[in-house]
Amino acid sequence: MTISVTPSSRSATPYTDHLTPSTLAEIGAKPVFDYDKDEQGQTTFYEDLIQVGGQWYVHYMPQDLIHALDLYRKDRKAADTGVPVDEETPEDDAILSSDSNPVRQAKELRDQRIAEREKYRAKPKGKRRPDGSRQYLYPDPKNYDDLAFDHKTGELIEPIRKKTVVIPAGKDPAKDKALKYGQTYPHKSPVWKGFYALRNTVESQNAFIKDSATEDIASPMKRRARGNTFASLAVTLALVSANIRKILTFIQSELARVPLTSKNKSFASTYYSSAEITAATPPTDTAPSPPPS
Repeated sequence: MTISVTPSSRSATPYTDHLTPSTLAEIGAKPVFDYDKDEQGQTTFYEDLIQVGGQWYVHYMPQDLIHALDLYRKDRKAADTGVPVDEETPEDDAILSSDSNPVRQAKELRDQRIAEREKYRAKPKGKRRPDGSRQYLYPDPKNYDDLAFDHKTGELIEPIRKKTVVIPAGKDPAKDKALKYGQTYPHKSPVWKGFYALRNTVESQNAFIKDSATEDIASPMKRRARGNTFASLAVTLALVSANIRKILTFIQSELARVPLTSKNKSFASTYYSSAEITAATPPTDTAPSPPPS
């Protein structure tokens, strides 16, 4: 089970007084959500670790990795308008070009920086404990060539060589920043994007079955009989109907000779016939294999 919390941690935090990280872990839930712009850098810290994008990293992770998304927005604006961000005017927004080569370069640099964070990430070990705390493994300094620099002075410092750390949960899970901003996968990583995209699938299916021209399960007036049993049965049949429509749409798209439109999808000539499909299918070799010599 995956919980997708959207659009941001501020408006839809997954944790409450009764729904804590430990209870989510018990039901197999994984928090996946987006952040507001001012939440995309460092959100909190614990001892020698900082939290960025829902994950824990050693505190000396390079600044350009910490602020990868902020830098991307600046690069993107500069690439779109062709002028420095600090010199941009509202009129420049009218000439945005999301397909330009500089924009693609900005996106590639953003993704590269997010991927580079992995070298500095402290990874969870085992399950979250009943009190909400969790043990983490420090990254091996060899991942980043044993090089660590102080953010303020730029001087070379000794990297962290400890093996593990236990990060406690706050007394109030609903207000604790580490819990509020923490999530299962690194923010904007490929695996995060895959899970977060499921939200679009769910929203699309919700709109599909609530369409007033079809099942319209959002309208109780179409289920006037009283009682939970009837309502449950009616909604179940509506979902079955919606699934059949989905299957039919898939079959139509697979059999179509030409791109489907509202005007041609009801004509038999739009689709390949069963005879044509059979003729185009290569015969299956059913001859038995020769016996071993």
